[in-house]
Amino acid sequence: MALWMAYATTVAALLAVGGLALENLCARLGWPRRFVWIGALTLAVVVPLTAGPGLEGLPAGAVNDAEIVTPVAVSPDGSSDGAADARPDRTAASRGLVSVAPLLAWALASLLGFMVLAIVLLVSIRARQRWERCRIGNEVVYVSRRFGPALVGIARPAIVIPRWVVRLGDAVGATVVRHEREHARARDHLALLSAALIVALLPWSPPIWWMRRRLGAAVEIDCDRRVVASGVPAREYGDLLLEIGAGRQRGGLFA
Repeated sequence: MALWMAYATTVAALLAVGGLALENLCARLGWPRRFVWIGALTLAVVVPLTAGPGLEGLPAGAVNDAEIVTPVAVSPDGSSDGAADARPDRTAASRGLVSVAPLLAWALASLLGFMVLAIVLLVSIRARQRWERCRIGNEVVYVSRRFGPALVGIARPAIVIPRWVVRLGDAVGATVVRHEREHARARDHLALLSAALIVALLPWSPPIWWMRRRLGAAVEIDCDRRVVASGVPAREYGDLLLEIGAGRQRGGLFA
């Protein structure tokens, strides 16, 4: 198990390096960046599961704990006394426990990650029942006290903006809603959810966490480019991003 985990981490690290180089190329050419990290994260799971080293990759002389033979005492007359030495091999049991420990830690960490995602989804469902609704332009959005701007939901994501954004005026609110609608149109929330599931599946891999962070940044950059390309002046949009970034509350990691 430790050998496979090291192999998976190495594969993810190589994909991260390649993804960074490819992202820089996409930035120069003006291409979308998020697909680079979606592909890298997917390969970081698929490659180790389908092409990982098997038992033939073990070093020569390695002992399979499952095939440990219990020693049998032999009496002077040549007969064996199996009952006398049929007690469990404590050394073998200790080795087995040590080999199972990483798997148990992995399972617990993954279970915790999946539980956090499930709790966040349930909390967002309950929060939507409390939030007010208003119309900004042609969009009906939820208005929270401080949370957002963000997308909440999976199948039919809803746009949530904080009340202080509404106070900035209809023009600002329309631009913020356009940004979030672009996220929904590009299915960015599904890409981020898939990345979160991969992190929960392989929580012990630092390159996976790093690629998840790069995907989040790429998703925002791609969305900003699409909004500016739709006709929003770049300077005004940049000022708006700074204002929203300064006013945004922490806690929107799983939005």
